[in-house]
Amino acid sequence: MRKCAKAIWFIWMLLIPVSIVHAEDASVLLGFYDKVPDPAADIRKLEQMQKKVEAMTRDVSSRTMLNSAHSLELAFVSERLAQVDTTIQELSDRLLALEGTMKAQAGADVDTIMKLDAEYRQTASLLLRKKEERQSIEDQAGLGEQDMNLARDKRELEQLKVDMERQRERVKELSEFAELGDVTGFTTPIGVPVRITSPFGERLDPITQDETTFHAGIDLEATEGTPVLSAFNGRIARTGNDDELGLYVWIEHGNGIRTLYGHLSSISVTQGQEVRQYEQIASSGNTGSRTTGGHLHFTLTINGTSVDPAVFVHAAG
Repeated sequence: MRKCAKAIWFIWMLLIPVSIVHAEDASVLLGFYDKVPDPAADIRKLEQMQKKVEAMTRDVSSRTMLNSAHSLELAFVSERLAQVDTTIQELSDRLLALEGTMKAQAGADVDTIMKLDAEYRQTASLLLRKKEERQSIEDQAGLGEQDMNLARDKRELEQLKVDMERQRERVKELSEFAELGDVTGFTTPIGVPVRITSPFGERLDPITQDETTFHAGIDLEATEGTPVLSAFNGRIARTGNDDELGLYVWIEHGNGIRTLYGHLSSISVTQGQEVRQYEQIASSGNTGSRTTGGHLHFTLTINGTSVDPAVFVHAAG
């Protein structure tokens, strides 16, 4: 009788139009953990950068006019420097991109990480050689100190402009919050209140029963084949099969919020797919070595750090 009632409830939940779900943004969930960002300091930093760019622009423009008489003499050298500067900028951008990729792929396999590390080292080495080449061109050209300083300040100004745009984007991100769905009324990724069979934090290892380990999530009661639903609106960041966690799904919800669903029996979504709150993404199971029976492992991370999902999950008493 109980199983029948649950099945009816699942079907009803899946048929609810998304439009009637109370929409709340990420600030509500972040507020549960006192992690709502305050952009005030970043706004002040942006204002300071804008003033510095304006002052440097005026200074560089004035000095450029004073040195215009030397433009013909420096034309050839400037062309060579520009080519090297372009390469330096491209290599610098590549290093930044690789840093982002390495951060995003922190949990990837060893081969992938080693390949990224090798590419990073090779790019960094080439960048160093190009910077040395640039210095050699300046030394051989016999440029006066004033001209060399001007070229340096122009590069500094351009980099400052790039940094300012990045800071502007950061302020924008901190001021805007992704729409998650119903946060305060959220039940569980099963769609109905169910028992938490293993809480977040330190616990006796369920496999060895002889040591204390850290549980970076909560385990929810769920028989194998139970529909698993997306906690909030988001995008599928990754799906896979881990030795310990079994079949799993990671969902990116914006503002540094991610949820993980593990020990699944099957997955019904693909990487990059957009999902809505309470949309089915998988079925619960008993896969992976770190499980003692059918259940759903549920993890919430904020900016890469695991926090206790029980703070907002409405589990059964």
